Amino acid sequence: MLFNTSVNGEQIKVVGTSGYGFYDGLLAKKKVNFADFGWEDVYFSQKIANFRFKKTGAPSASGTYVLKHRCLKDFSCTVEVQPITGRVLVDER
Repeated sequence: MLFNTSVNGEQIKVVGTSGYGFYDGLLAKKKVNFADFGWEDVYFSQKIANFRFKKTGAPSASGTYVLKHRCLKDFSCTVEVQPITGRVLVDER
C-alpha cells in the first residue's frame, strides 16, 4: 500500500526523490520506496517539503509535486496538496 490513512499526525518525509516515509519524530513508522513496487524508473521531479496533516485536515505545507518516469518522458502524475483543507488532487498525463 502506498498510502495508509490510518497513520495520523505523523510527518510525511520524502526519501530523496525515489520514495517517501511516515515518521513520528525521528522514528520511521513506514517507508515507501518506489523500487520496492517494481517502479525503479518513477521519481519525484524535485525534492518536496516534509509535511503533516493536522487533525482538522489542514497540511503543514502545501504545494504541487510531480512524479515522472525515466523511460516514459511524456508521462507524469501531478499531486497537489491544497492549503487549509488538505485536499489532495491527482492528475495523470
